[in-house]
Amino acid sequence: ATRAPTMTAVANFLDEVVLTGSSADGPVQAWDVRTGMQLKAYKTTACGRGGLCKLGEDYLVSAQVSKNALDVWGLDKESALHKFFVGEPLGVVASSPDGAFFAGGSLAGAAYVWETATGKLLRTWPAHFKAVSAMAFTPDGSVLVTGGDDTVVSAWSLSTLLDPALASHPSINPTHSWAEHSLPVTALTTGLCDGGGAGLVVSASADRTCKMWTLGGGHLLRTIELPAAICAVAVDACEATLYAGAADGRVFEVPLNASAAIGESYGAVMAGSTGPGSTGSMGSTGRSGASATLEGHTRAVSALACTADGERVVSASDDGTCRVWDVASRQTTHVLRHPRGLAFSALALAPRRRIVGEDGVGEKRKLAPLAPFSRFATGGGGGG
Repeated sequence: ATRAPTMTAVANFLDEVVLTGSSADGPVQAWDVRTGMQLKAYKTTACGRGGLCKLGEDYLVSAQVSKNALDVWGLDKESALHKFFVGEPLGVVASSPDGAFFAGGSLAGAAYVWETATGKLLRTWPAHFKAVSAMAFTPDGSVLVTGGDDTVVSAWSLSTLLDPALASHPSINPTHSWAEHSLPVTALTTGLCDGGGAGLVVSASADRTCKMWTLGGGHLLRTIELPAAICAVAVDACEATLYAGAADGRVFEVPLNASAAIGESYGAVMAGSTGPGSTGSMGSTGRSGASATLEGHTRAVSALACTADGERVVSASDDGTCRVWDVASRQTTHVLRHPRGLAFSALALAPRRRIVGEDGVGEKRKLAPLAPFSRFATGGGGGG
């Protein structure tokens, strides 16, 4: 049977491909999450945790720490489009959802924001006292959230960062700064629901907790205690479930709409639970923990993502595999393996239509403007 010609815009939007990167030199691979087939291999780069992101609808960017460079591809072509050299090693990167702005965090604690259409370095500033370990934009692109090895999570208003009146100030104050973690921040994510300025931020840490914050007032909403150091975090599109990837390979599932009392009823202590989809209790302190565990990885989980259709969770690991999980059954549907058995360090999701269209090649369209990124701030912008 031929595919129905009435492929809706919504179905097209929800049809995604997972992109995986490794910390060793090699390609970024594009995989079909429905079939487990490899679709493309973008040559060649190396990136660490948090060092790979989709830029707008057209591009893919990898931070190559060893070469102080950013590798850029058009999603429709496997060969690199650009290599932008930057002033210092950038470990983590993020793009505003519309692709208008690109941010990077350095191993020395500095943060950078570029305008993608012009390549201008709009601002660089000392965001953390130690390495920037995680970055994420809010869904509306108005706030950049950063986490650091200094245990701090900070929220920066883009309007403040780009304010010409503050261009001569070498440093600026964050809208919110949270120092509740006791060990380095390892991952960040933001809720996809538009909170009208009160959006959700989730931070993960080596201190075995995930913390949920609101940008409206900057309050700590919830502390989620887990039985292992957390390396990756993701929240589904409805903000109903949080997934936390641990240093021991487990992925913990935490219902965000359940009360602590409901969680207590799960029974066995999470640390002692076994088997895929096993359930456990909230932590003994009463602060909420995981309700179920996805088991299969043998080494640390390096990255997590929830697909837009809400049906799958994708986890990348240092064990050289990337697992696609069915949300409803909590079972692995596909195991994607690195061809050389190398650790997967980062992943991103991209629309399938941009990578492989009906004819097997990417959707034909004019690419969004992208200029070479400047190494130095222009017109002030702090530090450089």
